[in-house]
Amino acid sequence: CQKICTDLTFHNGVRETAKLQGTITSSDVYVFLMGYAGRARTHLGVGHGTDARFFFDDFLGLMGPVGLDEEEERMKDILLDMLVSYARTGIPKVEGVDFQPVSESGDFDYMFISSPDDLTLKRGDTLGEVEFWDSLRLYEDD
Repeated sequence: CQKICTDLTFHNGVRETAKLQGTITSSDVYVFLMGYAGRARTHLGVGHGTDARFFFDDFLGLMGPVGLDEEEERMKDILLDMLVSYARTGIPKVEGVDFQPVSESGDFDYMFISSPDDLTLKRGDTLGEVEFWDSLRLYEDD
């Protein structure tokens, strides 16, 4: 179920949405996928919105364990630096990664975050099994 839910609900739309936004705005569009949850990881992997615990103080423990350990603090610093640099310059800066914007055509560039020590620029023509899901003609808005 994890791959089905992830591909159908998230991956199938991320690429399309990013490319469409790129065609209607003068600003570059950047995409990152969060593969790191720290201590909030479950048997299903990294949940939707897990990155929020690195931006907001979760004093109730709703997004995982209360507080951040040393590695999670480093992840928080990386994400906040990326967000602040994007807000200031329009380019998210990540040390050691040449973060590229999504292009309107061709391959799809995105940054995959596995850990604070493993942030990788990836390139592919898709995220997930786009052709398969499109062939089913599922229209979630109908």
